[in-house]
Amino acid sequence: MDIFVIPLNESPPAENIPVVAPSQTRLGRTQNDGTQNAAAQNVAGTSLPWDSMHFLAGPENASICTLANYFLPKLLEQQQAVDHWNPLVLYGPTGSGKSHLVQGLIARWLENASPESCCLINAVDFARELACAIEINQINAFRAKFSRYRCFILEDLQHLQRKESTQQELQLLLDRMVRQGCQCVVTANRSLPQLPWLSFTLSSRLMGGTSISVRRVSRSTRSLLLRDLLAARGLHGSEQDLEKIANHAGNTLPNLRGAVAELELLAKHLETSELAQLLSAWMNKRSTRVPTNDEILRSHAEHFHLTVNQLRSASRTRTVVLARSLAMLLCRELTGASYTKIGEAFGGRDHSTVLHACRKMQQLTALDSAERAAYKQLRGKILSLSQEKPRAPTKRKRRSA
Repeated sequence: MDIFVIPLNESPPAENIPVVAPSQTRLGRTQNDGTQNAAAQNVAGTSLPWDSMHFLAGPENASICTLANYFLPKLLEQQQAVDHWNPLVLYGPTGSGKSHLVQGLIARWLENASPESCCLINAVDFARELACAIEINQINAFRAKFSRYRCFILEDLQHLQRKESTQQELQLLLDRMVRQGCQCVVTANRSLPQLPWLSFTLSSRLMGGTSISVRRVSRSTRSLLLRDLLAARGLHGSEQDLEKIANHAGNTLPNLRGAVAELELLAKHLETSELAQLLSAWMNKRSTRVPTNDEILRSHAEHFHLTVNQLRSASRTRTVVLARSLAMLLCRELTGASYTKIGEAFGGRDHSTVLHACRKMQQLTALDSAERAAYKQLRGKILSLSQEKPRAPTKRKRRSA
């Protein structure tokens, strides 16, 4: 069976699978006054996670080989758009690896270019910034800000449904950028023909480039990916062990990486690298009741003297942002829910916003002793509450007529 490995950087191979360590990525966007907008820093001030080292593409993703073997080298060499690949549309279901590929592209781009030349923005944030620019009569400054980029990446196009004016502005922006030689990349959860609500002009602009499907990993590729992820943490197991992990974790890349991360933590706690022993403890842990996102939200609101509605709101005050980010991190660690599901519980936020909040909070708890103490205290409180028998919903008495 042929397995294609898409290296996002040059590095010696390990067990026939190239392992790539991208350079640190500092990528942020600025407001009109030149200061960084915290809400818009998708990957600002963070390093790419260790599991972004490479992209393993099996036969189901053979088309991505063209991306690595033709598009990426030409883009990096020219530092400008590649003919017939502009715009480039990456589409596929959640968890297939679109953001993974985008992060690798950014890491390679920034090796030979300044952060100011590249922009990564989610469609939700793009719509919010546009609405804010219109409200304060700064639409020209908004357009000028994007015109200076040489590489423009918009994630999650599907979030622009029922946003006709934003679609029109994006189409005009893409027209200008393509004419200026800026490489544009767009990701979506479905192919363009499966997004019938797209405006005709925006759909035509996107179809004028190249579209590549990113599929979820097959069973054979999944086994190789799990073996590689485990080996990177010093863990080794049989095919039966790998199958157990996959059956309990799910078939998406984030779920598989999350399962391996949990096994690594168990290995440190139990001081053993025997995968069979770790799997037994891991499966027992997963069989116990886990706290719900709502329980975590209520605990955080009570601890920080806030309301659940404040945590779900768009407030950017420091106390609310810290409490919200910490709650997102604990939801991810304790419930194992996807970033998309967590975002839905926090007022309909997109998965990239949750991902960024979790990474920032992981860094903060590692550096700040006060935040680390709050994290441990809340984690213990939530775990103790989750072991209690959940209260049955009370039935409201119906009023007699």
